[in-house]
Amino acid sequence: MKQDNLNKTRTADDIYNFIEYNRFILLKSKGSFNSAAKIIKFGKLPKEGNAYNHIFDIGGISDWEFIRVRDELDNRYFYNIAYFMLGFGQDDPNHADKSVIILTDKRTNKAKYLGLIDKQVTQTDGTMLLISDSGSQYIVDILSNTYKTVENKFNFTIKDFLNSNEISVDEFEDPVMVTLSIKFNEKTSR
Repeated sequence: MKQDNLNKTRTADDIYNFIEYNRFILLKSKGSFNSAAKIIKFGKLPKEGNAYNHIFDIGGISDWEFIRVRDELDNRYFYNIAYFMLGFGQDDPNHADKSVIILTDKRTNKAKYLGLIDKQVTQTDGTMLLISDSGSQYIVDILSNTYKTVENKFNFTIKDFLNSNEISVDEFEDPVMVTLSIKFNEKTSR
């Protein structure tokens, strides 16, 4: 093996090629929650530069709100937006109580990955448990976009999550959504 490959940092992008999947963020909140306003706020975080409009599709499945993220938004932004939706402290009244990601295969519409952003599960802030349909599990550090493979598997499957939340994968195929163009202060790195 070449020395260059030994020193290469493993990023979360090495887990899968995100272009092959439809990517969704599922959100649940007990109170009023405005995901579009939250994404607008996220887009304003970087210092103003060359503004870029990103397209988001927002809809609902079961009692979850969901956001479909387009291909031009890289995975680093995808994970960070999902995490940002949970809010930061009591000064942030507009936040979801739960944020989950689902990836469906573009060809077959089968759910291939599920990401749970839950400190009680991963025992660390800023992380996500990412589960594949084949049983692989990873802890993704959202802020650094790195990951580690889970040795002692968590007792979660994609099917169990969908069933317990009364969500059918068919609902992802042709959902009713509103399309929004939201200005970001920078373009993603893709």
